[in-house]
Amino acid sequence: MATHAGGTGNDNIVIKNRTPLVPGYNITATSGSVTPNGNFSDTTLIVNAGNGNDTISAAVLTAASGVTSIILNGEGGNDTITGSALNDSITGGDGKDSLNGGAGKDSLNGGADNDTLLGFDGNDFIEGGDGDDLLNGGTTQTFGALNNDTILGGAGNDRILPGFGNDSVDGGDGDDTITDGDGNDTLFGGDGNDYIIDGFGNNVIDGGAGDDILIGGDTSNSTLNGGDGNDEIYGRAAAENLNGGAGIDLLSYSNSFNGVSVSVNLATGAVSGFAAGDTIAGFENLDGTNYNDTLTGDGGANIIYGGLGNDILAGGGGNDTLFGAFGFEEDTATGDDSISGEAGNDFIDGQDGNDTIDGGTDDDSILGGAGADSLDGGAGADTLSYASSGAAVSVNLATSAVSGGDAAGDTISNFENLTGSAFADTLTGDGNANTINGGAGSDTIEGGAGADSLNGGADTDTLTYASSVAAVSVNLATGAVSSGDAAGDIISNFENLTGSGFADNLTGSTGANVILGLAGNDTSNGGDGNDFLNGGDGNDFLNGGEGADTLIGGNGNDTLDGGNGFDSLIGGDGNDRITGIGGADTLIGGLGSDTLNGANGNDRFVYNNPNEGGDLIADFNISQDFIQVSSAGFGGGLTTVGGTLTPSLFATVEGGTAKFIYSAGVLSFDSDLANSGGLVTIATLNLSPILTAARIEVIA
Repeated sequence: MATHAGGTGNDNIVIKNRTPLVPGYNITATSGSVTPNGNFSDTTLIVNAGNGNDTISAAVLTAASGVTSIILNGEGGNDTITGSALNDSITGGDGKDSLNGGAGKDSLNGGADNDTLLGFDGNDFIEGGDGDDLLNGGTTQTFGALNNDTILGGAGNDRILPGFGNDSVDGGDGDDTITDGDGNDTLFGGDGNDYIIDGFGNNVIDGGAGDDILIGGDTSNSTLNGGDGNDEIYGRAAAENLNGGAGIDLLSYSNSFNGVSVSVNLATGAVSGFAAGDTIAGFENLDGTNYNDTLTGDGGANIIYGGLGNDILAGGGGNDTLFGAFGFEEDTATGDDSISGEAGNDFIDGQDGNDTIDGGTDDDSILGGAGADSLDGGAGADTLSYASSGAAVSVNLATSAVSGGDAAGDTISNFENLTGSAFADTLTGDGNANTINGGAGSDTIEGGAGADSLNGGADTDTLTYASSVAAVSVNLATGAVSSGDAAGDIISNFENLTGSGFADNLTGSTGANVILGLAGNDTSNGGDGNDFLNGGDGNDFLNGGEGADTLIGGNGNDTLDGGNGFDSLIGGDGNDRITGIGGADTLIGGLGSDTLNGANGNDRFVYNNPNEGGDLIADFNISQDFIQVSSAGFGGGLTTVGGTLTPSLFATVEGGTAKFIYSAGVLSFDSDLANSGGLVTIATLNLSPILTAARIEVIA
């Protein structure tokens, strides 16, 4: 036995052939270059490099030297060690080592850190030890080379290249990458999320524990088993035995080429096309080619991706998810797919193309995607979704009318629920119990008859009961609803509200609401916030509540109560009663004989033309309030717009140049100055306060 010990420095040890002489040889090297020159006979040569970044080479040593075996130990440091043509035992030790076994039946162990191991010729045993893989930069690379090797990756993320013999590989712990070569190999990924590529022989591949990716070969007849974990197995041209193993596993034929499609049935195991000759088992999910595939699930919960092409997808039993193309990100998919959910609560996404989708039985969710799709929910409580649409949609479940965005060109039937896009959609239910979600965007939603669940989603949304055949009562603040089409509804996330054509009771929330009463004698309360209320036809009662509100009575004899805040109150047609309450309010009676009460604050009583006259102003305050008239509406020439009335146009008796006559509490307008007594009454001021031209403002 001959032992060589390196020093603590960076050694260069070269072992050369010598004439065999006697056994027993020993040399100790210090820092520098060392060439042992002893004669060997039936000797086991041991080299311990010591610490430092050492280079050890026995490449030129042959059997004629008298050395029968070599043990090379790198120990500490980043070592480069090359074995001989004999049967070497090489250990890298600590550090980032590069080991080359050379010819012979070698045993290589990288030790700790990120090593490169090359078995070269011979039936070698290779163990990487600890260390990381190529994917993390600074890796263990293991090359099997030409003969029948045994390779152990050890801990860490290893990159293993078995080579051309009949090799046995165990990746060990870590996320390993194993790229097979020639030979009939046995490859085991071990723990970790491994990536294994089949080679050219008839191999047995097992991913082991972890979420592994196994890639089949084009010429081999291999067995690929995912093992534990949620694995992905990619079939290729060769006829292979494919088994997903435990976990939720994906069988993919996305690597197909030359226009060859597949037909795969997970329930029966029947395959054809690019998958011809394969035996499949243990798969829950399925991915087709980029061509025209037929993909069928089984009785479990399957996820099926059609890929590109005009595919036929059938979920089978179970709660399935079906995509016309692979995943949401496949924006370029343009196939015209035929998809059947069959039994189970399925999710189906047709994506691009003119798809035909049938949800089958149970409660399905169907997203047609772009293209002119034919969408049938089938039996069960099914949801039609336009969540991925790039523009607003209009969908009516009662009439099946659709337009806009991804809905354009679609035909729909047998849907109970509806989901809008991220834009300003118009979504309408039918007589059933619908669930309608607006999503983002300022949507308008009408549930129709039935006990509906209605959610406006983000942005400023409108809940409407315009089609109700009876009055409704709706409170956006509390969510309480009753009567008419509102009976039984559950509402949330609405800012605006439209009633029916009957006597509705409509209440807003703490935010800024738009409330439209339509026809009927409605009662509308804005609540807090800066609200807009329009009573529409009928004798309505409008209460703005807190905030700076705008109230419009519309047709009919309406009652408007502004509440606190700086409100704009417009009576419209009819004999209205308008009260400002607190704040500096603007009161416009409109047509009809209206009663106007500004209450507290600096109020303005507005007249756009003489036809809006005939009102009673109940509480005109000569130190705070103004009567405001339109110069255009009253014939022009009143004054510079934005100022007060020219004093010469105001008098307490008819005659002269005066156009506005105030007498005994009555303000009148004389349009022709004819002194003929043909005055038009604008307003009667209660208690006949002293009114002057300075309290009459002129606007455009």
